[in-house]
Amino acid sequence: MRNLWFRTVCAALCLAVIFGPAGILTELREAAAAGATRVAIVTSLKGTVQVKKAGGAKYFNAFKNMSLNEGDMITTGKNSSVVLELASSKADQDSITIGENSQVQFTKLKEDTGTKAKMSVWAGSLWVKVKSISNAEDSFEVETPTAIMGVRGTHFILQVDPYTGKTTLVVASGVTAVNTPGSGSGGTGPKNVVNVYPTQQMEVDRDLQTDDPRALVQAADPETLVFTLPPDIIEAMVSNMADIRQENEELARQLGRSAEQDEAAPDPNANLIIVSSEDLAAYSRNMNALIVVILAEAVNQGVLPEETARSLVDLINASIEDPEQRFSLDDVPEYRKDVGIDQTLLEKAERARQRRDEQERRKEQRRQEKLEQNREKGEEIARNKSRQEEENQSAKTGKEQEAVRKYLDSLTEEERAALEQRVQERERERQERQGQTGGNPGTGSGGGGTPGGGDNPGGGDGPGDGDNPGGGDGPSPGPVTPSPAISGSVVTDSDDPWIRVLELKLSNFTDLFAFQADVEYDKELFSFADWKFNPDPNQFPGTGFNEYRNIPESPFKVELYEGWTPPAGSGYVVNAVDTVDHDDINGKVRYAVMKFEEGGVNVSGATVVRLPFIMSKTEEDVGKQASFVIKFKAVTVDANHEIKETTLSYTVTFEIDQATYGMTS
Repeated sequence: MRNLWFRTVCAALCLAVIFGPAGILTELREAAAAGATRVAIVTSLKGTVQVKKAGGAKYFNAFKNMSLNEGDMITTGKNSSVVLELASSKADQDSITIGENSQVQFTKLKEDTGTKAKMSVWAGSLWVKVKSISNAEDSFEVETPTAIMGVRGTHFILQVDPYTGKTTLVVASGVTAVNTPGSGSGGTGPKNVVNVYPTQQMEVDRDLQTDDPRALVQAADPETLVFTLPPDIIEAMVSNMADIRQENEELARQLGRSAEQDEAAPDPNANLIIVSSEDLAAYSRNMNALIVVILAEAVNQGVLPEETARSLVDLINASIEDPEQRFSLDDVPEYRKDVGIDQTLLEKAERARQRRDEQERRKEQRRQEKLEQNREKGEEIARNKSRQEEENQSAKTGKEQEAVRKYLDSLTEEERAALEQRVQERERERQERQGQTGGNPGTGSGGGGTPGGGDNPGGGDGPGDGDNPGGGDGPSPGPVTPSPAISGSVVTDSDDPWIRVLELKLSNFTDLFAFQADVEYDKELFSFADWKFNPDPNQFPGTGFNEYRNIPESPFKVELYEGWTPPAGSGYVVNAVDTVDHDDINGKVRYAVMKFEEGGVNVSGATVVRLPFIMSKTEEDVGKQASFVIKFKAVTVDANHEIKETTLSYTVTFEIDQATYGMTS
């Protein structure tokens, strides 16, 4: 197969019409990742784990001992996870467990006077263990859409909502410094930094604003945490229990020394108050109990089998020398949510949540009002269109009747009598044929009695088609060429109840060479499944085809990546290349496809692309009206190499279904 670049050069002029000089064709080629620095190594993985190399556009399946470089993006699918070992001087002390449906990118790693690493988390859940950061020159930073965290010798859980960007941090040991842009002074800096201590939880949400970001810190909630965490994260957390206990015991000693010096709040950037030895004892018990309470709650909610949980408890107890200090699922220790938290800050947080909820209520009200306005506007447009069609049909009928009248007026008495005789004879023949075939009145070659038809006054010898008003034996107009059109619909995905597919169908295109479809959507209700666009022979055994791109009835048989060839004997003939580009921030997805063989293709009522998307999993969204706005551009190249651009638009509307969370078109 010829090189992809060589093939696309032949179409550069054509595609520039669609994509512009810096268009999407650049996404059809992998950029070289020269000089990349290794950041981490894959030590184990489960399920669908894929990596997009720095500068590249395609994802590839990850494998054990695979190196991740600066700028690489790693993603996990449903029921999938991966464990990474960071490339540091003490690599065995630093690891990251990434849970299902996650997206993580390593954006910076430099080794000069110390180790400086940065990790961006766009979606999903992680368990982070970083112990090697022990001097001032070293730093490890974690960035999410709503927060930046400085890590130094700590264990913590991190969750990022892919729809809202809301970040949830739960610290198991050590201290994590969180910078919350948008809170407090409205920017980044010391006033926005909050230190989060063990057993504490911090939620950072764009819509949850307070004048003191410490109010966003509260005691960790095991019940809610287990409900949202995948089992792999819980198991990774329990496996580090020995280190966690050791670090928390040292922290308890430090807090004890502060309490002896009457320092009620040992850290002004934290929401932690220890005013007495009783408070310190209660907080210490919380630090020791948190993970066991989470483990017990995982069994109660059915997240982990009891047998697995008991094995994990045995693992915890193996690190505890004193038998009286060991844990049991039959006697779960007490965990208090009121320990060490400033009540005045909790009241601020509650007021902030009430303001956020009220804003959400108003936002939803405005959305419903807009949907109602759009519905009324759509109904008005439909009424106007129907009225216009009726007026057009009435005008057309009037013109036909006038043409018949003029034709009859032009005949002599003898010609008119002969015409009426022929009409009567043909009417008798029509009725006889109708009696034999059981047909309905109005059928037959003469138009079934339609005024101006071949069997009626005005027919026979007049101008026009013998089967139409004014028809007969005269010259007939040429056939009308239908205009190019696009349509769309939402269908279900049988493999995943949360996946739906937007199908785009084209009609009446001749010599189609390339097209681009831009789809705008409500990012609060949907997200397009990027990983679903990548070929996975394990997911589609025996074919290697991608179920969404390679559509049997589509004239475009795409190349999944440069140099890809279909399985032998499949009968699949590659004739085009394509690309998918996502803009999750602005709620847009772009699909482009182009021929690389000479000549375009003719498309008549064929589905040319299927775009899978993930539905909202919130019951509050059931019954909401939703839509996809499609802006479509196509380039045709005829036999004379004449280039033509066609621009169309189409809107697919649907409702989120109550019973199945499905779509009703």
